[in-house]
Amino acid sequence: NVWLGVSVETKATLPRLNALCATPATLRFAIFEPLLEDLGDIRPWLAPVLELPALDWCIIGGESGPKARPFNLEWARTIMRQCGQHEVAVWMKQVGARPCIDMTGGNRYDEHTCFPVRDTAGADPAAWPASIRVQQFPEVRG
Repeated sequence: NVWLGVSVETKATLPRLNALCATPATLRFAIFEPLLEDLGDIRPWLAPVLELPALDWCIIGGESGPKARPFNLEWARTIMRQCGQHEVAVWMKQVGARPCIDMTGGNRYDEHTCFPVRDTAGADPAAWPASIRVQQFPEVRG
């Protein structure tokens, strides 16, 4: 009956998913929070490979608080697209205090690419772009 998860913030922390998928659990989830960079291809952990099970749920969020680093919404969209391809549930938790749209492709942000949020966590889905208002629960296997 154990739901087991790990936090993954950067590409350097992706190997945590290997240990998670190798550990017996009723449900496995990754918390991509605070998501600090584009993680690239996470599909190896979204579909069962050989004897290893896959993730059941991905939770995504930006960093909160007054010293929050920028959170590029495209990073969340990339994870959401990949999860959708493998029918893995996604929960967009928050956009953080500095949600941004990087128009340059170079992780450069300024007052024109970051948008204001109502609280320091950016936790109100009504303030987010419709494309990331995704809050799904995983299917619990018997």
